[in-house]
Amino acid sequence: MPFSHVMRTKLISGANTGMLLVTLTSLACSSPRSEPAATADCDSTTPSTCVSQATALLESGNGTDAVGMLDAACERFHAPSCRTLGVWKRDGMPEAQLAIKTVASLLTRAASQGDVEASYELGVTYRDGLQTEASPRAAADKFEFACRRDHALACYDLGMLLTQGALPLDIDKAGMAFLTGCGLGEGSSCWNVATMAKQGAFTLPDDLTVDGLMERACAQGAEGACGG
Repeated sequence: MPFSHVMRTKLISGANTGMLLVTLTSLACSSPRSEPAATADCDSTTPSTCVSQATALLESGNGTDAVGMLDAACERFHAPSCRTLGVWKRDGMPEAQLAIKTVASLLTRAASQGDVEASYELGVTYRDGLQTEASPRAAADKFEFACRRDHALACYDLGMLLTQGALPLDIDKAGMAFLTGCGLGEGSSCWNVATMAKQGAFTLPDDLTVDGLMERACAQGAEGACGG
């Protein structure tokens, strides 16, 4: 059967369904392997097609060919191919486990080429200790980098890291991260920063109100903020 890639159920469900901070207390609160041969290749002159072609191969049951295609494209410095292969390997795709490169090295290679999504995925990898040693500080650095480049979930995850005890509590920085995520359309970030402001833990800019942020949270899909 083709590998079915499921994107971080815990993270995505938390962001989309409003697994939020309700009180200030909760806020604070092997053996060598052989690399698969590139038995299929995408057009070397247009590496942007590699991810879509590899995904099609994967969906048709040709996981080994898909991995080989992405690995070859990654060697040609195609950042999305490096990132995609890294995520596949991290999330358990059997054929991807044969790739010699580590998850962190694949994602780092993509991030070093300016791939913001790879920086975010690297943050997830370090935060959760997925096929690498967990490092909340490294995760926060990657999330902050991506947040500054308009990655909404990175802003949300940065705020959560700074309020959940894995790192020293930093309400001001967390509030700014949530505000940024809110501005980028991430409803849970709107809800969190509104809650922080309502509790007196964070001072909103003069042009924002708690009620306005709660309305925005509701409109952006944080259903728990609706009618609250």
